[in-house]
Amino acid sequence: QRLEADATPSEQWLQQLNATCNRLSTQYLSLLRAASSVSALEEGRHDPRAGGTLMKTASDPPPPPLAADVALSSLQCLTATDNILVACNQILTLIRTLRLSLL
Repeated sequence: QRLEADATPSEQWLQQLNATCNRLSTQYLSLLRAASSVSALEEGRHDPRAGGTLMKTASDPPPPPLAADVALSSLQCLTATDNILVACNQILTLIRTLRLSLL
C-alpha cells in the first residue's frame, strides 16, 4: 500500500486558491466567447446564423438560426456570470481565511 501524507493547511489553501483562480479565468473566457462571435468581429462578412433572410425592421423576428444562437449565448452568459460570482466569493473567503490565520 502507498500512503500519502495529508496536505498541510497552507497547501490546502494554496490548492483551493489555484482551483478557484482557474475556475474564474475559465468562466471569464466562456463569458467572452458567449458574448461575441467571430463573424460579428470581422467586417464585411455575412453572419451565417442569419439563415439567408434579412431583418428589414426592428419588428421583424430574427431568423430561427440566429434566434437559437442568441438564446444559447444568453444562457451561456448567465451561467458564466453566476460561476464568476461564485468564484469571486470563494476567493474572498480564502482571503478572509488567510487574514485570520495571520492574526
